[in-house]
Amino acid sequence: MKPQIEAVSLFDGAIISIKRGREIIERLRLGPNDVHAMITHPDGELEDLGISQNLLTNAGRDLWAASFGQATLHAGTATSAPTATLLTDSALAGSAGLYNGWRVYFPITGLTTPLVYANCGAGGSSTTIVTDQYWTAADGTGTVPANGSAYLLVPSCFGRFMGVSGNVTAPAAGDTTLAGEETGGIGLNRTKATYAHTGGAATYTMQVAFGPLTGSPATNPIHKMALFTASNPTAAGIMLFETVLNLDATVASGDTLTITETVTLSG
Repeated sequence: MKPQIEAVSLFDGAIISIKRGREIIERLRLGPNDVHAMITHPDGELEDLGISQNLLTNAGRDLWAASFGQATLHAGTATSAPTATLLTDSALAGSAGLYNGWRVYFPITGLTTPLVYANCGAGGSSTTIVTDQYWTAADGTGTVPANGSAYLLVPSCFGRFMGVSGNVTAPAAGDTTLAGEETGGIGLNRTKATYAHTGGAATYTMQVAFGPLTGSPATNPIHKMALFTASNPTAAGIMLFETVLNLDATVASGDTLTITETVTLSG
């Protein structure tokens, strides 16, 4: 009997269960998760904005369940030369955004050459998948695969990229994008977070130090942050968590805004 995945929404997170028939094989409790923000001013003064708790989005729940429960993989072949932002496979037979949040892995040349991967994003079609870029295992820029290369699509839930916004609309579970996300290039653009975990602990952290800033954001102060599976708003990916900061962050040129998300996992 094939296992079923069940996700139960909670106010501050979710419970994901893998079941075979009536038997629960494995269960994971997600959340509540803390978000801490702090501003470091050019003179070294620290402004602690305190701790708030985030919202796990519906799309984030679905992706986490697919990853945790190992949804069916998909293997295929590129039928046109891939670009850094688009994979084409005439036999994909999917739907627009079907693999959003997943990862696609490609060989480059030979059995001893390391694979590259890309984070799948929103958009695309029944024959195309939008990607953020090709990456190496060391988070460098990977080689774009060739036409005719085989690939493997894997359900993945990696909220590695943090974005911020001055938009004051309250987060909602149905949100798929961070309204007003900063893209102005002053040091607040979506950034890969630094991961940290202590063995055996029920938490891990994702942290970004935005700055020192080279100007003021388009909308000031910064009101919200979010974690995404793709590195840029064009590919978008899945927004897993969305959070209103405990206190708004009023920032200026020279400031550094440090945001740390603590994700809680328990059985």
